[in-house]
Amino acid sequence: MKVAHWKYGKLIPIYFSGFLDLFGVSIVLPLISSHARELGASPTVTGVIGSLYGFLQFFFKSSCCKFEFKY
Repeated sequence: MKVAHWKYGKLIPIYFSGFLDLFGVSIVLPLISSHARELGASPTVTGVIGSLYGFLQFFFKSSCCKFEFKY
């Protein structure tokens, strides 16, 4: 009887790094706003900081992916 091999086994490190990225973002993002409030930031500034974090990730990840796929 043959043992079936998972043909996507080489993708496990990519899945794992994606999981770590999402896990890290889900830990850091809620802490950013509470830390900003502790430092005396207004609710508006706290919201801008949280939004800026997502905005920068959206644009820089897409440009990094283009660079990554090119090489």
